[in-house]
Amino acid sequence: MQIKNRELFERMLMAGKLKNYSELAKTVGLSPQAISNYRKKDEISPKLIFKFAETYNISIDWLLTGIGDMYSRMSSSERVCTIALVEKARGKDNGSYSYAMGQAVLDTEEIVYVGKLLTILRSTESVAGPSIKTNIDAFYMTVKA
Repeated sequence: MQIKNRELFERMLMAGKLKNYSELAKTVGLSPQAISNYRKKDEISPKLIFKFAETYNISIDWLLTGIGDMYSRMSSSERVCTIALVEKARGKDNGSYSYAMGQAVLDTEEIVYVGKLLTILRSTESVAGPSIKTNIDAFYMTVKA
């Protein structure tokens, strides 16, 4: 997954109906210089993406790719998966993300796997999504029992 940061910044301006990068900086609680530095380096912090997405109720998937529904919401577990995927895609994965699910704690690789699985399950074009979901549900019921 190649993230095009220049397009991402443009989508942020458009989605927030912001006139310039100074307004974007105010929205996410950064200085205009910080936004300028992100743009010069052609990189962006996942935390900045999530702060913007939460502020405007914007889909992180849409912000990153420009594809899909602009106004969808994510659960906290999906948000953590997406952070891990973004970091992994940028090659900056340091294994620091974990998410507590009940008593189990997922490491970064497991979070990425769950994120990929969610992508398959959400796919409306794939026949695999429903069959995988059915198998997972059946397995879960046997483990839970």
